[in-house]
Amino acid sequence: MWLAVTALWLTAAPASMAVRLELQPNVRCLGEPGLREALRARGVLTARATVSLVAEPDGEGVRVRLLDEKREVLASRRLPIDAGPCGALAQTVAALARSWLDELGVKVAPRPPPPTPRPTDSVRPVEPVLEPVVEEPAPPPPPAPVAPAPVAPVPEPEAGPAPTAARAPPPLTLPVSSAAPSSSFGARWRRAMGAVVLVGGGLRGGPRDVLVGSGGVTAEWGFFEPFALALDVGFDSDRSGARDPGTASAAIQWGSLLVRGSLFGPKGGGLTVSLGAGVDRISATARGFSVSNNAWVLAPSASARVEWRQPIVAGLQVFVRVGLHSRFRDERFLVDNIAGPVLTVPPLTFEASLGAAWRFF
Repeated sequence: MWLAVTALWLTAAPASMAVRLELQPNVRCLGEPGLREALRARGVLTARATVSLVAEPDGEGVRVRLLDEKREVLASRRLPIDAGPCGALAQTVAALARSWLDELGVKVAPRPPPPTPRPTDSVRPVEPVLEPVVEEPAPPPPPAPVAPAPVAPVPEPEAGPAPTAARAPPPLTLPVSSAAPSSSFGARWRRAMGAVVLVGGGLRGGPRDVLVGSGGVTAEWGFFEPFALALDVGFDSDRSGARDPGTASAAIQWGSLLVRGSLFGPKGGGLTVSLGAGVDRISATARGFSVSNNAWVLAPSASARVEWRQPIVAGLQVFVRVGLHSRFRDERFLVDNIAGPVLTVPPLTFEASLGAAWRFF
């Protein structure tokens, strides 16, 4: 939303062009007090206004334009806004305005020196001093005329190269960085909050486990980037085992709460590391035995995973993930009248998956 325009009236010397500043209040990193002080230091502060200096937002930067009385553009430039200190932007705008006025041939008056303080001691009236009147003597008689001495002719100087006019120094301008915003870990502390939903699938398995398919959904809230909280839910396909005279299978569903940290990479994506804890529900079914048996158990779990997120367009991303999931102990399922477990689910599982994500803001 655009707000009302704030006008600052600036002038130059009597023989110079007057300047008026039109500053949009929602220009990031550019405020009225700092800009007034920077313009005053450059000697472009005036009392009448005939030419306008306009500063308005332009994407991730600020657009500065110099307009004449008919609102025709005399000069224009876009200045990007870096992640550094904001004070440098006001100095850059003031230097740019001064350089434009110099290029247009405008004489800009320097900042006047402060008035010399006068003593505050008491002042006594001074009586006038009358000088004595002195009579001037009579002028002497004029001297006798003397014939002028002959003057030798002075030779004309040889024609040489015409003197070259001194070139005016180029106007002083401050360097303006056009580098893209930093994607380092420190810069991410200033990033706004975000919400991401990830959907993916892959494979799970381990040294003592069978290879099964898996799928899951993760909802993530970036409460203070580069850190975020995430709720992860998912399932594994059935793990099966045979034991005479029947078979047994186990299905796993899990839910975990994780803390995610972003390390580096493009804005809104890059390399992330997540650590969390949750609960797994393991349900087993036995078939083909004299007595069919169903059972389930809840087991605490911990997980760690590393992920790369690559932004595609707008909020769409794709990701690749590897991780580790542990339940701390074996889960054994028994059937009546059968010696030993008919199915064992080991605690340690490795995962590899890929999927898509959408970043809402």
